[in-house]
Parts: sequence; structure tokens; C-alpha cells
Amino acid sequence: MNKIVSSPTLQRIRSVAEKKVISFRRTITQDIIKEKIFFLHVPKCGGTSTDAAIQEAYRWKACVHLNSRASQRSAQFLKEEMDIHRNQILPYFLEQELLKYVSGHFVFDEDIFEKYSPQWNFVTLLRNPDDKYISQYFYNSRKDSHQHFAINESLDEYIETDEGKSLGNDLVRRFAGKSFRNNLKSSQKKAIDQAVENLKKFRLVGLLEEMDSFISGFKHCFNATLRVKQKNKKPEKKESAISPEILNEIENLCENDLEVYHKIRNVIL
Repeated sequence: MNKIVSSPTLQRIRSVAEKKVISFRRTITQDIIKEKIFFLHVPKCGGTSTDAAIQEAYRWKACVHLNSRASQRSAQFLKEEMDIHRNQILPYFLEQELLKYVSGHFVFDEDIFEKYSPQWNFVTLLRNPDDKYISQYFYNSRKDSHQHFAINESLDEYIETDEGKSLGNDLVRRFAGKSFRNNLKSSQKKAIDQAVENLKKFRLVGLLEEMDSFISGFKHCFNATLRVKQKNKKPEKKESAISPEILNEIENLCENDLEVYHKIRNVIL
């Protein structure tokens, strides 16, 4: 009796076959990345699609991506701050000679950059903080309550929480460096300036709104073509469904991140 191959199985077979064809084509044309890249993945900035595209340009070998959920759980088990815990894991990846690509939800660390930037090219992708905030809220609000970073509050409730207020400073917190990590409120101006200076150190910084420019810049830096396909996309409520008052409050919460975003935008465009 002939067995009927299930649709998911066919999809996996097609996916494997497609990867092999792409890998062969890249090998023949030498359209592959030869340098080492560390991709600092900022949530809801198009990083999932970009991460997959970069891995594909390595021909799906020698790549590792931090498992965000596992790292959250291990941080909880060890009773450590999650960002610190993840950055303690990062050197373990960067020290492995056979790895060529490392990515994940890390934060910028001056000591790690000084130690590893001679061997590893630091790359990241940013997004307008207002849009990032809204996207991240709706993405996490659709998760089941037991999933990591799930949000149960309505948007107008969430922006009043400590977590909601903190999300507005995500770029500053993520790029200002460890000296400002727990001192953003008292040193906002210095933290903003330092975040911009640290981003200037990256080999390549892209903007989700200017993806063609990022792909072009990637080609210039690494002599490889990125084929970015949209992933991790969830249907989101239109911005028009959010009241002007809430949008204004989100913009206020993202004030520092917006300053970082616009300053680095002026640098790279």
C-alpha cells in the first residue's frame, strides 16, 4: 500500500531541497560570507528574518542563535539578571573557533566588544521606537500567559506598568553599556550619547524602515547577498485603533530611544 506523505513532511522535504540548491548556488558563485558576524538581535526590529537570511548566506553551517526562552529560564534558576546572564553565555559562543555566526537578544557590553571585535563583526538592526513598542506589545499580548514575556494587560494599562515604561527605553538600555544599565534615570543624557557612540562602533547598523539600504550595506561589508523573507509576523491591530492619547503617551515613553534612533539614523543614511 502506498503511503501518503503528509503536507508538513512535504514542506520539510522542499525546505531541505531548497536549502541545498541555494547552498550549491552560493558555493558556485562565491556569494557566501567568509567573515565572522555577531548579530545583536533587538526584539521586533525585523531580526528574525534578518537572522535567517544571514544564516542562509553562511550556507546554514557554523551558526548558533541564543534560545531566548531557555536563557530566561536558566537566569531564573540561577537567580541572575537575564541580560547579565545572557552576556555571560556570549563569550562561550564567541570563543568557539568553528562558529562563524552568533546571534541573539543580547545587550552591548564594552568589555566583550573590546575583546572580540577584532575577530567578530558586530551587526544590528533597529526600528522606529514607537512602532517597535506597539509591535512588541501586541506580539507579546497574544501569547499564552505561561509563555515567556507574555502580556496580560490592555495597552492603556500596560503603559502604566514598570515593564511598560521600561520598554520605552529598550534601545538605550540595550546599547548604553553596563555602566548605565541600572542608572538610566539619573544619567539619561549621558546614556543616550553613549548608546549612540557604541552603535557607531558596529561594523553595520541597519534600519528596518530602510531594509534595502541595509542589504546594500551588508553586500558592501561582507560581499554576500541577503535574501530577507518576512518571518515571525503576527496580525496586528492597526495604529488607527489606538487612541491619539495612548500614541502620545507611547511617544513620551520612547523619548530617549527616539533620540538614539534619529541620531544614529543621521549617521548611517
